[in-house]
Amino acid sequence: MRQHTTTDGYTLLAYASGYLDWGLTIAKNGAELFDNPHCLSAEVYGSSPPEGMDWDDAMDAGVEFVPWTDATWASYLANESDDLLEAFLPPETSTSTRALSSEIAGRIQRR
Repeated sequence: MRQHTTTDGYTLLAYASGYLDWGLTIAKNGAELFDNPHCLSAEVYGSSPPEGMDWDDAMDAGVEFVPWTDATWASYLANESDDLLEAFLPPETSTSTRALSSEIAGRIQRR
């Protein structure tokens, strides 16, 4: 499946939306927090040039790109999860903001 769940419980799911782009859903505890069917550009995500070719050479040659496997999608979502959460969720729900808020709260309590 094209998904990844973070250690703090966010599930990121990439899906084919019927459009040219890929959709992205972000959920936590069964509640959908974000969904956009055009979120991930098909020009960048979802396929790779054939082995031994870089992106530009493959585009120039007009060769067919290789679709990502579910494992490739899961790896991408795992590697990019913090950036995706920060980009698409309101600041009060993003991972980095929550971590920063916890740190600040801890400093205030120690004073």
